[in-house]
Amino acid sequence: MKQQQIVGAGLLLSLLLCGCSTIDMHRDRPEYSIGVVLKAQNSPYWLDMSSGMQQAATDYGIDMTLLYPEGEQEGEEQKSLIADILDSDVDLMMVAPCDSYDTEWFIEKAKMQDIDVLTVDTRAMDAELPYIGSDNVLFGKMVAEYFNERLKPGSTILLLYGPEKQSSIIERDQAIREYLDSDIHIQGVQYTELDEENGYLLIQQLEQPVDGIYCQNAVLARGVVEALTEKDWNSKVISVDTEDDAVQLLKDGAMDAMVIQNGYEIGYQSIELALETLRSGEQPEDMLFDGELLTVQDTGGN
Repeated sequence: MKQQQIVGAGLLLSLLLCGCSTIDMHRDRPEYSIGVVLKAQNSPYWLDMSSGMQQAATDYGIDMTLLYPEGEQEGEEQKSLIADILDSDVDLMMVAPCDSYDTEWFIEKAKMQDIDVLTVDTRAMDAELPYIGSDNVLFGKMVAEYFNERLKPGSTILLLYGPEKQSSIIERDQAIREYLDSDIHIQGVQYTELDEENGYLLIQQLEQPVDGIYCQNAVLARGVVEALTEKDWNSKVISVDTEDDAVQLLKDGAMDAMVIQNGYEIGYQSIELALETLRSGEQPEDMLFDGELLTVQDTGGN
C-alpha cells in the first residue's frame, strides 16, 4: 500500500520546511491505514492523546501516520499537513482543526478520494462531521458553576483562551456565559498562545486585580499563577487539562480548581471509532467525554 511510503521524499521535505513532526505506526499487513493531523504536541494533553492513538493502532494492527504543526495558531502549516495526508493512500483521516471554520475544503477533497473524515478534540463549524472529544458545553458549565459558588455578587472574572476560531473555545465560552450568574461580570476576554509566558504577561499587564480567572489549559495557568504571586493578588484560578504539574499547583494552593479531561482515552477511543467506521461503512454519532472538576480540597491541598 502507498501508506507504507507516506513519509517519502516529498512529504519529508514538506515536514522539514514547515518544522512540524510526524509519528509513524506502519504495519506489515495492516487492515486499514489512518492519517491523523492534530493541533500540537506542546502540552501533556496532546502527548496523552497521541499515546492513546499509538497504543490503539498497535492493539488493532492499524497503519497510522500522525502529523502536527508547531502550535495551535499555525493554521496554514496544518493545512499543508492535511493536504499531505490526502495525497497519500489512507482509508480515513482524522483532524483536530486549528480553524473550525476552514474545513470544507479538505472534506470535499476527501470525499472525491473516498476517504472518510472524523474530527477529534475540535469539531468542524462549517460542515457536518462526526466529533470525538470532550463535552465542551459541560466543561463551560462546570467553570461557570464553580465561579457562581465561590465568588460574591459583583465579582469580576477574566477569560483566557487559545485561538478564537476553534469550536472547543467557542462552545466553552458560550456555556460559561449562559450559566454564569448575572451578578458576576466578565471583565475581559483574551485570545493568546497557550503557553506559560503569555499567561504570565497577560496578568502582568493588568492594572487592577480580578476575582476569578479561567485559563484554557494548565500550561497557560502556570504563567498566570506566577504573575499573580508576584503581584500578591488573590484571584481564583481554574483551568482545563490533564497535567500532573497542574494537580501539584492545586495541592500547593496556587491554583483553585481544574477540569480534568482524559487525553489518552480520547485518543484511544478515537482510533477504535475510526476502525468501526471503516468496517461498517457508516458515519458514526458524536462521541462526547465527560470531565471531572478537581478542587484544592479534593487533592488535600492548602
